[in-house]
Amino acid sequence: MTDLNQTEEISPLGSCTRRYEAVNPMLLNEFVKEHRKVEQLTKDFESKLAEQKKQIEALTAGLQKVSAQ
Repeated sequence: MTDLNQTEEISPLGSCTRRYEAVNPMLLNEFVKEHRKVEQLTKDFESKLAEQKKQIEALTAGLQKVSAQ
């Protein structure tokens, strides 16, 4: 039910509904922060993975060279 002079809903709980309206933006903000952390961790992981692949290739090449002798 709405009052003709007000645009917000009248609730038997009064100001509680306004507090709950703030929850969604707060949750979204927390989600965005955690998502950024995950993206950074993913980039770090991919970087280290590429570095390890190069090291493995170098070690494999060295091992093949030694084995061929």
